Amino acid sequence: MLGFANTDRAVQFSTGMGAASTVVHFAANLVIKALIKKMAAMARPPSRTFYERSLFTLLSIAWCINTVALPFVVGIIPFGLTQAFYEAGGVIQHVCLLAVIGVFATELGRVFPIGPLFQRYVLAPSVRSQRLADLLWHPPRMWLGIRYAELVKAMAISLFYAPLYPPLYVITAAHMIVAGIGFRHNISFWLERPPHVDQHIMTRLLMLLQILLLLHIFVTALGERLARTGDDPSADFLTADEIAPFLSSLGLWIVALVLRKTVASAGWSAAAVLDTQGIRYSDLPQLKGCTVERYACPGRVAGPGNMPSESETRIYETEGDGPSESAAQICADAEPVWGLGLGSTA
Repeated sequence: MLGFANTDRAVQFSTGMGAASTVVHFAANLVIKALIKKMAAMARPPSRTFYERSLFTLLSIAWCINTVALPFVVGIIPFGLTQAFYEAGGVIQHVCLLAVIGVFATELGRVFPIGPLFQRYVLAPSVRSQRLADLLWHPPRMWLGIRYAELVKAMAISLFYAPLYPPLYVITAAHMIVAGIGFRHNISFWLERPPHVDQHIMTRLLMLLQILLLLHIFVTALGERLARTGDDPSADFLTADEIAPFLSSLGLWIVALVLRKTVASAGWSAAAVLDTQGIRYSDLPQLKGCTVERYACPGRVAGPGNMPSESETRIYETEGDGPSESAAQICADAEPVWGLGLGSTA
């Protein structure tokens, strides 16, 4: 059995083992990311939008389980939530190191990407084929689903563990600042044009954050109990003084959830405003009592000689209360869908 002559050596050993387990945990997250990218592709999504949405959902759930739930479950077995959580090599040190690694290894690695730098400035000067040189200089792909999932993972660590260790709020805030600056630099200098996605990724992001916020409320109540009683299992979960903040936080969470559902059901979204309600073009005059001229989208017409006139691209204002807009402006705002063979402009 392992034994140590003094406490300092025991602390050093525990810290080293905790750091090693954090590196293994970070590597496991990379393996999970590679596997889920393959799994999402094997589902054969019909478009890049569906692929990014599936990638975000699967990766967010897997990372939350592996990064947040798994260390907590391992830490409370078999004695529950004790002082061992805060010792060297404990769960708190583990998740703090994961958060710090997320800042330096992930975000700063995007500002100075080793792979593209090596391809462009080491491999590209030595090739003789222009086609191969173009491939080496081609910008890396932008994975929006992965970026959203990384945001969920960082917020999950903070919302779940910060009530037990408040400095995680500061670490997560620094992470968000570095991530924002790094991503702006990344998309400006390195990444290719992002895929066209709809609002469903943001909708799922909000849903996951709502669940994490609910967990945050309960973990905060658990942290208040631990601060009051320590690890005494016979103590009440919440006293009369602690139940009011808990219920008020839970009530605000419910109010926010109801407001979000109410706003969504009221149709305050671009999708609801632009909905055609399944009405055929030929039935518009009879059902809506309006006159809509046919138009040709300039973005879909190949060649300057085929551009439609202003009268051909105009939509008349209908009898409804909604604003009218010219078809040319609508088509100008509609970007082509890259990678699917649709709508590439000349």
